Amino acid sequence: MKKLELVNVSVRVHESFSLSNISASFSEGELVVLTGQSGSGKTVLLKTICGIFGYTGTIAKNNINSVAFQFQEGGLFDTLTVADNLAFQKFKGKKFLKELPEAEKQVEFLRIWDIASFLNISEAMFKKPYELSGGMKKRAVLGRALMEKVDLLILDDPTAGLDPINSRIAKEKILAIISKFAPITLLATHALRVFLPLASKILFLQNGRLVFQGTYSEFLKADLIPESFKLRAA
Repeated sequence: MKKLELVNVSVRVHESFSLSNISASFSEGELVVLTGQSGSGKTVLLKTICGIFGYTGTIAKNNINSVAFQFQEGGLFDTLTVADNLAFQKFKGKKFLKELPEAEKQVEFLRIWDIASFLNISEAMFKKPYELSGGMKKRAVLGRALMEKVDLLILDDPTAGLDPINSRIAKEKILAIISKFAPITLLATHALRVFLPLASKILFLQNGRLVFQGTYSEFLKADLIPESFKLRAA
């Protein structure tokens, strides 16, 4: 059973902001949604779990061998096609599809095609990121994450900047990934009505502190949650 445990995790990013004593645990197949005001620490916490920021306390990754993440900044290589962006994950940038022996190239291309078809981006396989819509770019980043078996999937505002149709598609694909691969999924969002009702667990951060963790129904009743967030989530 895959499990992620945080015990008294604290982070000091710069003098004006820190995370303080975050403790929580997450299990295989769970969709954990992080929310809170902008600047409350959601992205900092996700990046800390990924190993980008140093911390004190304990982050225990039990039976978690691979971590895939999608941050708001994107992460696709502008000079590579979507197919080579996906291949980059597996080959760690050491090889491109055109450099593989023909038999291996066909095997890898079929794998990439399966993932691209699953995410509805097969038509963009030979396009470069600047030729893609915002929704396709986000799905291409997800596709790259799926090139290896993923135990922990980290998504930072995956529907930010998307129109309602692409937001719905992104939500459906994230749920399909959880259903198919059962990773622990941590998702930070401001799209409360889209994701909170689907969450196994909700974390609410405020000024670098975890002030609530619980279910959707508990979130709507909690005194510590601002009414504006409850209204946006209902």
